[in-house]
Amino acid sequence: MTESVREEFIASDGYRLQGRVWHPEDQSARMTLVILHGIQSHSGWYEASCRQLCENGARIYFFDRRGSGLNQQDRGHATHWRRLVQDVVQLLSQIRFHQEQQGQTTPLVLQGMSWGAKLAAVIAAERPELIDGLALLYPGIKAKVKATALQQLQL
Repeated sequence: MTESVREEFIASDGYRLQGRVWHPEDQSARMTLVILHGIQSHSGWYEASCRQLCENGARIYFFDRRGSGLNQQDRGHATHWRRLVQDVVQLLSQIRFHQEQQGQTTPLVLQGMSWGAKLAAVIAAERPELIDGLALLYPGIKAKVKATALQQLQL
């Protein structure tokens, strides 16, 4: 059974992002998948599905968003959504660089779930050279319910 390994990624502003990474046991991945979770979830919720994907040939990087999941610093806080985009762009750039250095030709796919799909869509539109594919799972692109101004501020 393939288990995750906890890894740390240091963002350009020094924030230490924590995440889970799954490597196929034989180290021969058919694809590399970078997953972005929703606003209420974190990487721990997806241990079983990531394990299954890994056992079927995916190398998975699943770092929790600032202030959520494994990241204890500044719980629930991100200075701006652009900072979150910058974190993912930096992570993708490092993964892509590592792939090139290792001579890996497996496709790099960005997967966003729920609110994380918003970030994934922005990144795919602004930096398409960083990814080979995009998967948006139940994307939280437009709310079905209109939130009050106070509720929007609380989000």
